[in-house]
Amino acid sequence: MTKERALAQMRALTATQALATLVGWQSDPATRLLLRPPFSEWFYAASADLLLVPSIEPTRGDLAIVDRGMREARCDALVVKASSEGRRTLYIAYGQWGRQENVWCHGRRLWLSPRGEA
Repeated sequence: MTKERALAQMRALTATQALATLVGWQSDPATRLLLRPPFSEWFYAASADLLLVPSIEPTRGDLAIVDRGMREARCDALVVKASSEGRRTLYIAYGQWGRQENVWCHGRRLWLSPRGEA
């Protein structure tokens, strides 16, 4: 792994934790035991019934893995992606779980308002 990708992973993890704190989502470490690898490294916000997934950009196939995790957990997911090339930008992808298939909203830029609201 390159230094840039390692730093991007750390930015994604930090941003995911900061977003959860900002919105008031609590992640219970015990819930990690409910998900099997590779999903067990993700955070689960019980109050929002939401998987919080730190990721790096560009990646191939990461949303397919998150899709499988959503199917297993039967809940929505918020993927926080940090760029590993070019400008240090954070993006989010939101996946809404559905019985037939998950629906994704991609490429949204994560930002804060002047009042600090996500």
